[in-house]
Amino acid sequence: MKSRAFRKLRNKVAYADQSRHIEAVVSARNIKLFAKNELLEGIKTDWLATSPSQLDVLKKVGSRLVREHASELVGKEWGFSWELNELTKITREPREDLAVGLIEATTTRDLDTAATTWLNLASLLVVRADRKAPRGALERLLDSGAARLADEVGDGAWTPALDAGSDPSAIVAGLVWFCLGSPQAADRWRAAHAVRTLARFGRWQAIDAMFDRFDAPDAGAVQDPRLPFFIMHSRQWFLLAIARIAIDFPAEITRHAKKLEAIAFDEAFPHVALREAARRTLLACLTGDTSNAAEALRRRLNGIHVSGFASSDSPANDSRDFDWNRPEDLPEPKPPFHFDYDFDKYQLAGVGDIFGLPKWRVGDQCVGWIRKWDPKIEHMYDFGGRGHPSGYSTYTTGAGDRFQSYGAYLARHALALEAGRLLLTTPINKPRYTYHRWDEWLSHYSPTRQDGLWLADGTAAHPDFSLHELKAEDSGKELPSDDPALLASLAGVERDASIGAFLTVDGSWSSPDGVSVTVSSVLVPTGESNVAARALGTAPFTDMWLPTFEHYGDEDENERQRHSGMAPVEPWMTDVRAELKIDEHDPCGCREAVQRARPAKHIIRAFELRADEPWADPWRDRAGRIVFRSLAWGERKGQGEHETSDSGSALQCERTFLSELLTALDRDLLVLVKLQHYRERSRYEASDDGLGDSFSYAYSVLSVDRHLQVTRVVPTQSDFQTVEGLDQQTRYKFRARLRAIANP
Repeated sequence: MKSRAFRKLRNKVAYADQSRHIEAVVSARNIKLFAKNELLEGIKTDWLATSPSQLDVLKKVGSRLVREHASELVGKEWGFSWELNELTKITREPREDLAVGLIEATTTRDLDTAATTWLNLASLLVVRADRKAPRGALERLLDSGAARLADEVGDGAWTPALDAGSDPSAIVAGLVWFCLGSPQAADRWRAAHAVRTLARFGRWQAIDAMFDRFDAPDAGAVQDPRLPFFIMHSRQWFLLAIARIAIDFPAEITRHAKKLEAIAFDEAFPHVALREAARRTLLACLTGDTSNAAEALRRRLNGIHVSGFASSDSPANDSRDFDWNRPEDLPEPKPPFHFDYDFDKYQLAGVGDIFGLPKWRVGDQCVGWIRKWDPKIEHMYDFGGRGHPSGYSTYTTGAGDRFQSYGAYLARHALALEAGRLLLTTPINKPRYTYHRWDEWLSHYSPTRQDGLWLADGTAAHPDFSLHELKAEDSGKELPSDDPALLASLAGVERDASIGAFLTVDGSWSSPDGVSVTVSSVLVPTGESNVAARALGTAPFTDMWLPTFEHYGDEDENERQRHSGMAPVEPWMTDVRAELKIDEHDPCGCREAVQRARPAKHIIRAFELRADEPWADPWRDRAGRIVFRSLAWGERKGQGEHETSDSGSALQCERTFLSELLTALDRDLLVLVKLQHYRERSRYEASDDGLGDSFSYAYSVLSVDRHLQVTRVVPTQSDFQTVEGLDQQTRYKFRARLRAIANP
């Protein structure tokens, strides 16, 4: 985000400040070297022609950047040659000099450096060495114990199976296929995006090669032969990618219709995830085809995953109707396989509820599938020779969705197969609850949106206003800024109190320095906004909020907030809620893509608004004018317990329409901008504020009238004293504070 901010600032930098701007880029923290290289390359391209010194300052930064980013460079698994080559082009410092600087930084700081890194550095410096030195080094290596151990580590002795061939498309296909089978969900999704990228660039040979690999038992030359390969993960995530590609390139995917039909109609291997993805792919390929053959195929596809048994009106059974333990005369399979507690309680029992079966019976059938793949494995926490991943420390590591052990991988695919088998052989139980429905359970193997688009398709880049660092400067403490102008700017209000093209009326995001931002707004009858704002501003920070409607799935708008005791303020925004499905763990997507705030129903009806498909990002009035913009952005970073979601959303109202709306409804607008920062304290750290609270806050309440005049409303000391006079419970009630302030 910082690098994006530097790029946007570049065109605004005065000539006299160019050296200072370059220094700011070089010394910036939390920016990777590759990003700094891109920034410096852009600076060189834009400024070189107008620089009398030919940007001589750049010649001095190469070695400095290498020293400052030494740990980053030597820690790269794929090497650092690209970064050094880029620095040489930008600074004109010889690559060998940069390599020497990296060696000095690595040795003096005792950085953990792999042997391959030293070999890489040696290859860079060999041009300056005596011609006899490389030969002598190689002879010493081959005479060492390391060379004698080479056949006993890694992939072992060379065999033809380790040859990846020379076809670039096949090699790319193999590498992507391997990543599609990763134990890490985020890596599988990144690989699925790589498949989509191959399609966008027209690299169909690589995708064809992945179709050719579909029935292979492993990943061939690119995998570690000592470890089990998660082949069904590769197949599932490949088909997820193909189903999405079919929406954009149906003609290309239709070439593989025969293979996809074989998967979709395979009742001998009824894996619901594979069959459902293949079914959706074929339906996408049939879009617009009205031929008799297409209609016949469409009917067959729509019959997949539909029970062939008549529906039952008998009372539904669920896991509570069965004995928790298996009958004594029915011993568990030998050797036993032990499921994770939560998997047993929710996944096995959930499928049992759908078909009216006790969970232990479903579990026994799953063990039968598992034994076809591994006759000895005994529990879901078996990692199959892999080490425990970094970033995970709980006893359930490997059983969840983000990272899966070998045992969890087998158990989850066994359940997908058993559920498919039960659908073919067993009537569906009459559902007692929505989450017991077969179609609801099956939907979790597909993307969140029913049209097949991914969350990532509706996720945009971070907007400029989300890039501000919001901690107070020079405060000596980690506190959010209480600068009124800065707070107002987060809603789109300029320093002269004018509203820009759009005013943010609802939003939530985090700043780069870890401050949480929420923007909310309500309508207030004209003339009552001042006292309402003061009642809001005297609330305890934890209870300072404005009401909205809620909308979940197919349900009607929930109006419970209208009766929340917040009169005279009136909610006019609706927070949309949605249950995320399999693409929840895609690091390139965010939940905000489908949980965008929108105007409330009564606003939509009154002003005849409509949203653009498919993401409802702009809202238009009857004349087609954009009157609301709905933004959603984000990404996931880190792994395991250290994974964070840097995402956000904002709903913005166009200024002219806002004036028209307030005039038509005879209302003012109340906007609350609230900042919150959490600072982790050590267990024994004393609180310096005397409250022991790790949260700190800042806020601003703005009143906007029909003429778009913006007024910041600050409660008076008398208002705070009045509220302090209320009892402990009453002061938390908005109406009570408002009455007390209005009638002191």
